[in-house]
Amino acid sequence: MIGKLCIGLAMVVGIACTTPAASGPSALPSGTNPPLKTATVPPTAKPYVSKTAAEVALTLSDIPAGFVQSTDQVRTIDDVAKGFADPVAGKARLIEVGFASSHSRTFSKSGFGLQYISSIATLYNAADGARNGVMLNAEFMRALPSSPQQVSLGQAIGEDSIAFEATNKDATGNYNYTTYSVYFRYANASNTLAVTGIAGLTDVSVAIDLAKKQLARQMP
Repeated sequence: MIGKLCIGLAMVVGIACTTPAASGPSALPSGTNPPLKTATVPPTAKPYVSKTAAEVALTLSDIPAGFVQSTDQVRTIDDVAKGFADPVAGKARLIEVGFASSHSRTFSKSGFGLQYISSIATLYNAADGARNGVMLNAEFMRALPSSPQQVSLGQAIGEDSIAFEATNKDATGNYNYTTYSVYFRYANASNTLAVTGIAGLTDVSVAIDLAKKQLARQMP
């Protein structure tokens, strides 16, 4: 399966008061200030992705020219659970962490260079569920027999992000293909962006650019 902290701030600001003149019936005793007044600023709302998973996943208009859309599908909780070694336990885990919905689109192109793009958006009821999704994807990659290597993104994408590189031969054994998988989170959305192409002709920067596009689709 190719798949891959914002704290609300509360602040109280003290507002200094000016001592009134010492004359007239409302004057306070000399050297006495009025009670300190305070103004409370409401906590900043935590980010929350209210769009649907289908709205977050990339569309053909986001993809480089020459690609066609191969698949466009809703991923049910049972579909996602199939990625676990034990689908029954996986489904129970997804329920526990607040799985809400998921959507996947893939795109393909013939020829050399970049040939395959996969975009997956999975929404949870809260940020902790999405964070767990990124962590599980990373654990899945590290456990693959092909031993994908973690690579640097050189920048943060969303609030949590990690990327892997894996190289394998095609079915004919004539070409080496490289896949870059980027897993990232924004608020309650866990995202996977993967690209595959001929080794040496495919760079992680392509995956980064597409991941940024997907991130932008879920931002307010």
